[in-house]
Amino acid sequence: MPETVEGDRIIVAGASKSCFFPRTEQETSFIREFDGRSPAGPFDLGGSVYGRQLRFNGPGECRGAVLGRGDLVIDVSRPGERQRFLSSVSANGGIEVKAPTLPIRETVSGDVRNASVIIRGDVVGDAVHLRNTVVVGNVHGSNVRLTNCVIFGAVVASERLTLQATTLLYYHCRTATFEGPCMMLHAMGESAGPPVFSPWEDPTGELFPADVRYYPPVRGQEGGDLCNRPWKRPEGATLSKLFPHADWVTVETMGHGPKGKPASRTALTIAGRALNLVALQISTSQMVAMLKLSFEFDHYTPRAQREAIAKIKALATEEEFWVFSSVLEPSEA
Repeated sequence: MPETVEGDRIIVAGASKSCFFPRTEQETSFIREFDGRSPAGPFDLGGSVYGRQLRFNGPGECRGAVLGRGDLVIDVSRPGERQRFLSSVSANGGIEVKAPTLPIRETVSGDVRNASVIIRGDVVGDAVHLRNTVVVGNVHGSNVRLTNCVIFGAVVASERLTLQATTLLYYHCRTATFEGPCMMLHAMGESAGPPVFSPWEDPTGELFPADVRYYPPVRGQEGGDLCNRPWKRPEGATLSKLFPHADWVTVETMGHGPKGKPASRTALTIAGRALNLVALQISTSQMVAMLKLSFEFDHYTPRAQREAIAKIKALATEEEFWVFSSVLEPSEA
C-alpha cells in the first residue's frame, strides 16, 4: 500500500490488511490521511487505524476500529463517493462527515440507498456532526448534530442534540431540537426540558415544518418508508404523527436542579394513546430481532452468519434489508 510523507501528513492509498498506527515517536504528531481519490483507487483497509488526527478522503472502506486522539474527518464531498466502516469510529475531538449539499429527496431522507457513509458500530466523539450517514450502532458526544441520517441505535448527547430530517431509535440529552421531518423507530427519548420543534430548509430553499413520526404504525405498508417523507405519505400515516403537547411529558425526578428547584425530565411516551398494540408489537419485535442478529453477527460461524442474513431478509422491509446487508459480511468457510 503506497504511503508517502508530505509535510506533517502521512498519506496512505490503495489496499492493505494491516493496521495503521504511529511506529515512531515522530509519527505521533503527524496527520494521517487515507486517500481514496488517488490513482491507486478507493482505499481498502482490513485492520484498525489509530492516530493523532485522521482524515478519510474519497471512496473506500475500513473493517477495523478507528480511533483518533484529535479530530476525525470523513470527506465524501464529491458526487458518487461513499465510505463504509465495519467497526466503531471514535475520536477524542470532533467527528465530522463532509457530504455533498443535496436536496432532501436526493439524500438518505429521500432514499436510504443514497447514503454517503455507512457505519456498523458506535460513533463516539466530542462534537459529532454526521451528514447523509447510516449508523447501525449508537452515537455519543457532548454536542451532536445529525443531518439526513438514519441511526439504528441510541443518540446520547451530554449537552445539545440537533436532529435535522433524521431517523433514530432513541435519544438522551440535555437539550433537543427536531428540525423538519424526523422519524422515531421507537417512541423513546428524554431531555432535561421540552424539545424545540423548528422548520428546516433544505439546500434548494424548500421549507419543511417540524414533523416527527413514529415508524412502527406505517412499517411494511406501501410508502411506509424508513424516513419521514412528507411528499409520500402512506395510508394510515395520521396514526404515526407524534404531537409535542401530547406525546412529550415532563415529570419530576429524584434530586434537585438549579437553585434547589425540583429536577425534571421530558420524555417521549405513547403510553397514553389508544393503540393497536398487537400490530405495534409485531413490528417492534421484528426490528429488535434484526438488531440482535446484526450485533451478534461476528460471533456466529460462517454457516450461522448466512442463516442470520436469511432471517433478516425474511423480517426486513426493502430499505431495512439494504442497510443490514450493507454492513454484514459473512466470513469465508
